[in-house]
Amino acid sequence: MSEQRTPAVLRAESLLVWALAAVLFYALDRGYKAANTPPVNPVNIIATARIDYFWRMALSAFIGTFAMMAWPRIAADREERAAALLFRAAPWVIVFSAILMVVFA
Repeated sequence: MSEQRTPAVLRAESLLVWALAAVLFYALDRGYKAANTPPVNPVNIIATARIDYFWRMALSAFIGTFAMMAWPRIAADREERAAALLFRAAPWVIVFSAILMVVFA
């Protein structure tokens, strides 16, 4: 049986989960929006056109917060396996999100 994680370690892992979930959602939502909308003429852009960006950022933070709050329950009684999965997934999520954000920038 594995030893219990300290509260500091759980908070650190939860923060990593928050960051990964928020970035991944932002990249997926931005990629979907860019793939399904025609190009915008920069001359026609006004301040209200930025509402999509702020909405996407707010949703990313919201989803990331739920992922962060759920992490201690997800990792309960299997801390070693959950941490290993989290740290193996982190580079892939970061690379995938970066690719989506660059392709659909």
